[in-house]
Amino acid sequence: MVQAPPYARITGLDLGCPVSICPVTIAPDGKSATGSMNLSTRRFLIPHKIEVVADANAPLAGGLFSGTYTRDGDTQPLTMNIKPGVQGVVAANLRNTNPKGGGVRVISVDPGSKADASGLKPGDLIVDVAGTPIPTVNDLDTYLDGKRAGATYPVTVKRGGTTVTLQLTLDR
Repeated sequence: MVQAPPYARITGLDLGCPVSICPVTIAPDGKSATGSMNLSTRRFLIPHKIEVVADANAPLAGGLFSGTYTRDGDTQPLTMNIKPGVQGVVAANLRNTNPKGGGVRVISVDPGSKADASGLKPGDLIVDVAGTPIPTVNDLDTYLDGKRAGATYPVTVKRGGTTVTLQLTLDR
């Protein structure tokens, strides 16, 4: 069994034998994987390959993160070095609705940006990000501080009298 390090997901597990003989299952969220081998298919001289990738929500500073790899009751660390990332931004012209709060008005969205592809539109009023109220542009900046470009967050906007939740991906 393999447990992914924090901020990472498993994308592959190669036990060194045909999949039909050594089936592998990776959890839908990529946080764990299992494989099985019977005694006749064990190949101790062939290394097992574990493919792990960093999540977009990994800390901006990166760092070393540890998971585990267990085989025949022996558990070993699985350490991953996540490289520093690039600060994410909302590629749009944003303004406070008023100095005391009330949300962040989208004045314009950069064409072709991830914000544009996420469905953010001029006139939208951003009221929260991932359940955190966003009364002003400064609050949005504080929330996004340390978040990687490419990370996606649920954003609640008011649009034309209705409330819409978008999956907003941060730009560089």
